[in-house]
Amino acid sequence: MLIYHLIPEAIALLLYFITTIYVLGEKEILRRSDQKRFFRVSLLTSLSIIENFFASFLVMGVLIFPVPVNYAMQTIYFILIFLLETAMFDLIMGTVRMYTPNQRRLDVEKVVARVIAVVGILFILINLRTGWIFSIRGPNQNYVRGVLNPISAVLGSLMIIMAVSCFLFERAYLPPQFMRITGYMPFFAILLMVYQLIFKNMQMTGMISFVVTFFWLLNISSDTMLTDNLTGLGNRKLMMSSLSYFYDRHTELGLYVINISNLTKLSADLGMRTYDNLLVDISTKLTTFSGMKQVFRMVGKDIFVIIGPAPSDGSCNSFCGRLIDLFSDLWHIDGSDIGFKTEITLIPCPVVAADIDEVNFILNYIMSMNVAKMSESKNVNFTICDLKMKERINRKEYVLQLLNESLDNGKMRFNFQPIYRSNGEYYGYAECLARLWDPKLGKYIPPSEFIPIAEKEGLIGAIGRAGLEYSCKIIRNAIKSGVTPPTISVNFSARQFYSKNVVAVVLDVLQQYEVPAQYIKIEITESYLIENYDVVKRAMVQLVESGVGFYLDDFGSGYASISKYVNLPFECIKFDHSMLMSARPNNKTDIFLRAIVPCFKDLGFRIIFEGVEKSDSLSYVNSFGNVFVQGYYFSVPLKSADFCSLIGIGEI
Repeated sequence: MLIYHLIPEAIALLLYFITTIYVLGEKEILRRSDQKRFFRVSLLTSLSIIENFFASFLVMGVLIFPVPVNYAMQTIYFILIFLLETAMFDLIMGTVRMYTPNQRRLDVEKVVARVIAVVGILFILINLRTGWIFSIRGPNQNYVRGVLNPISAVLGSLMIIMAVSCFLFERAYLPPQFMRITGYMPFFAILLMVYQLIFKNMQMTGMISFVVTFFWLLNISSDTMLTDNLTGLGNRKLMMSSLSYFYDRHTELGLYVINISNLTKLSADLGMRTYDNLLVDISTKLTTFSGMKQVFRMVGKDIFVIIGPAPSDGSCNSFCGRLIDLFSDLWHIDGSDIGFKTEITLIPCPVVAADIDEVNFILNYIMSMNVAKMSESKNVNFTICDLKMKERINRKEYVLQLLNESLDNGKMRFNFQPIYRSNGEYYGYAECLARLWDPKLGKYIPPSEFIPIAEKEGLIGAIGRAGLEYSCKIIRNAIKSGVTPPTISVNFSARQFYSKNVVAVVLDVLQQYEVPAQYIKIEITESYLIENYDVVKRAMVQLVESGVGFYLDDFGSGYASISKYVNLPFECIKFDHSMLMSARPNNKTDIFLRAIVPCFKDLGFRIIFEGVEKSDSLSYVNSFGNVFVQGYYFSVPLKSADFCSLIGIGEI
């Protein structure tokens, strides 16, 4: 035995030192008590390496001690080897145990590993009388190998074989990212073990144990970065990593997206502590749910995702039924009985989502949807994402793409619908209406389709600004042409007023085009006023003081409080066409209108009825006296060129 035989041990000792410094600096890596315990055990390897140096120096004659001390050092070395092999086996099995439901099988393997270690230690103790493993002979204290000297390597190999078999038998339950990282560990450990059996003098114990510890730490580190601190569930990045693993192996599976719509409200009602306990309880029940492969939590949203059986799997129906039952029942947390409103969507992969990009594509759509309103008696709504639903998602993405392209390239189109007095006289008012052109079909996309998408994707503000700028161009051209400029109302979402710079944006546009503020009116839909009322009011007051007017749009279609919006600085109330359509002589809508319209007039509001298309509707509106109308009876929305012609100017 020569000094260079200890080089692997010296390298392993240095690597253990570096690893320890790293872990001490990144304490959040080891979150759970079992992880900390396993790491402490692995650090004991460094002590065995140091002891191995002393034992080897005695064998080489570098150090001279009495024979009993030499025997003791060699015996301790072999005992530490068996303890170390057992610790490494426990580390591997402990990690696998976190994922597999076959706990009994792991318990049996653990007992077998203990028996192997005890047998090895007994042979070492017996060696003091038999010399079967080693003996110290002669005045020079020569180290002589016995017939059973390779016993530590042989028994260690048995544990390695058991670990490999564990990976093979439990691979169906092990997460893909775990298999990616630690799946190569048995290969390296066996390679080093074979090397040790061939080159008996080479000291490989520390290096073998470090390989095990290193791969285990990589897995824990990866798990820490890709999991939620509260629940321990993987995040979206980890989910995509797992899915790519299954897609690479052409595995059919089901992706179950669980959107709990009232979870955020429950956090406000119950308090954050109960809310956190509830999330942990949901996570615990889902991770122990029979048939699931993995569970993830979309952090920042009340959405959980399960990788489970594919629709083609015979267990899928049972799995779906049990999942629905789980969220249909009341949950008991901190003395409270809690009921959920849950939307569960099953995405068949790869039948519907052919690759990871399509999974992301569909998942983004599902996560952005408002959960369907369900009756009080129905707590769970279950949907399968089929090809028709995928077509709707594709359509939504196509419309979104057109919106972005139109706004980026300044190609958003706008029509203008004139507003008339009920006697048919045009009074110089018009509403600016955004239009989105579909070049594939050669027609406009209905506002009812692209406006909700713009709202959800945060583009409604850009559309409002583009409409404001286009309207200002028309007004400026009218002023320069010596024509009485029109008063144009532009639709703004109330959500645009949540931005602190909305007032500055409007005034900057007016200043840029040199347009007097009184020619611009901003329309706000009733249904959004109840949200952030005070913020909207402050911005409205500032703009009104600058000369900009406001219209309340779609009155009767929303749920805002009358006491709130009558105290906002509106100058006009626009009645939604649905009220005109439902009004019949002496019915409730008619009675309501005949009571409310005079009240609004007395308060100084101008009244506009939208959706006047037929003569009988016009006759009904005329019964209210001096009001305005907007609708197809007098004019359809005009292209900008036609509107410019109507007011007597050239096209801009």
